[in-house]
Amino acid sequence: MTRNSRTLSCIVLAIAFLSLGSSGCNTSNALISGVTFNVAPNVETLKVQLNFANSIQSDLGGTFDVAASGTDYGTIEIEPSSPTNPFNVGFLLNLNIVNEQKYVNLTPVQDLPSGQPIPIPNLNRAFAKIQLDNQLNPNFDVYAYVDVAGKQWLGLALTLKFLNNKYFPAGLSLSQGFVKDKAGNNQIYGAVFGPKVDNNGNMTNPGGIALFANAATLIAGAKDSSETADTFVKADKFYLFQGPNADFYNNDRKQAAKLAQLFSELMKSNSFGNKPL
Repeated sequence: MTRNSRTLSCIVLAIAFLSLGSSGCNTSNALISGVTFNVAPNVETLKVQLNFANSIQSDLGGTFDVAASGTDYGTIEIEPSSPTNPFNVGFLLNLNIVNEQKYVNLTPVQDLPSGQPIPIPNLNRAFAKIQLDNQLNPNFDVYAYVDVAGKQWLGLALTLKFLNNKYFPAGLSLSQGFVKDKAGNNQIYGAVFGPKVDNNGNMTNPGGIALFANAATLIAGAKDSSETADTFVKADKFYLFQGPNADFYNNDRKQAAKLAQLFSELMKSNSFGNKPL
C-alpha cells in the first residue's frame, strides 16, 4: 500500500469516528469474548457459538433450519444481546451434512458472500454455500457452509445490510482462531468482514459475521475424551486481517482497535430502535 493510500484510510476512519461520536480508546475494543462449543451425546452433532463482547449490542435474532432431501441437519441460531447474555451467532449441525448429495452437487465456493476468503488460513478448499430462508428480518441474510470435499468443516455467514462501505472498509476481514488441536492448529474461527464494492465504489454485497468449525476433529476429540459438556474458550487479542488493506491494520494497531470500536457502534446504531447511521 502506498503512503497516500494509507493516509486516505486514516482520514476516512477518522471522519467515520467523528460522525459516530466515538470516545476513542476509553472504551473496550474487544469484538469477541470467546466461543462455546458442545458435542451432543450421540457424538455426531456439534454446537458452536461465537460470543461477542458486551459492547456489541444487537436485537437481531432467529433460528433457521438447515434441511435437504427430507433430512433435518440442524439449525443456525442468532441470539440478541440481553442483560444476561451476549449477542451471539452459532450453529447446531450434524456432521452427516457433508454427505448430502444435494449440497455435493452445488457449485463450490472459496469465499464469503462479500468476496473475502473463507477465514480458515491455508485450507485452500471449496465449500458448498446454501442461503437459508429468512422471513424474520429483512436486515440480514443467513448462509450455511458445508465442506463436502474434505468432510471436516461446517460454517455460517450472516450478512448485515447496514454494514456498508460508508463506515467499514470494503474487502477487509478480521478473524480470530480458537481451540487448538495437538498440532497447534485452530479448530474454530470467528470473523467480521466488510462489504464488497464495484469499480465505481458502490456496494454490491454487505459485510457481516462468519463462524467456521472443524466439526470432524472436535467430534473425534469428544469421542476420545468422552467429554461432551459445554466448553467456553476465551478470545485473545490477536486478529488476523485479510484483504487489500490488511497490512495497514497489521502495522497500525491503534487503527485496528478503532475498527473494532467502529463495528460496535454500527451494531448498536442499527438495533433497539436507534436511528441507523
